[in-house]
Amino acid sequence: MADSSHGAVDLAKKTGWRLFPVHSISRGACTCHKREACFDPAKHPRVTGWNKPDDADTGTLERWAAKWPNCNWGVATELSGLVVIDTDPRNGGSDSEAAIEHELPTTPTVRTGGGGTHRYHAAPTDVRVTSGSHKVGHGIDVKGRGGYVVAPPSLHMSGRRYEWAPGLSPWDVDVAPLPAWLTTSHGPTRLLTFTATRRPRRHRRP
Repeated sequence: MADSSHGAVDLAKKTGWRLFPVHSISRGACTCHKREACFDPAKHPRVTGWNKPDDADTGTLERWAAKWPNCNWGVATELSGLVVIDTDPRNGGSDSEAAIEHELPTTPTVRTGGGGTHRYHAAPTDVRVTSGSHKVGHGIDVKGRGGYVVAPPSLHMSGRRYEWAPGLSPWDVDVAPLPAWLTTSHGPTRLLTFTATRRPRRHRRP
C-alpha cells in the first residue's frame, strides 16, 4: 500500500485545517478490530478527541503519521472553519449537483473514492451550519458542525484514492465562502438548516 501520510501532513501545513488519522483498508477489510464486519470501513477515526477544539499541531500529526503510515486522514470541518458539500452518486447526487452546479463557486474540490465529490467552502462567521444527509438535494450531504470528511490521498474501500480534482486543490484555488443562498430559508433549496449561533473562534497554528 502506498504511504498516504506525507500528503496529509503537507495539507495540514498548507491550510491549517484540523486533520486526524482515520482507519484504512488492509487485505480487503477495515483496519479496525471489526474488520469485515465494520459498518463504515476506512472512514471512521483512529483517535478519540478528533472533534475537540484543541489543535493537533504539526508534531502530533507527524507522530500519528509515523505510527500509522498507511492510515487514511480526516478533516474536521467545523474546527477547520469549513463546510463541505458532499455529493454521493449512489443516492442521486450527480443529478442534484448538476442542477445547482452553475450556482456553486470555484473552490477546492475532491474526487472521492466512491465516485462523488467534496466541495470545500469557508464556513459563515455568523451561523453554525449543521451536518446532515440530503440537505441540499437527493444525494448531497453537508458536513459542518460536528462533522468531518475523508481527505486525499486516503484509500477508499473501492480501491480508489481520494484525490483533488485537476486544478482544484488548495494549492491551486482559494477556499470560496459557502454560497449565502444555502443558509437562507428563502434560498433555492430551502433544505439547509442551521443554528443561528456564532461558531467558536478557531485557533490557527502559527
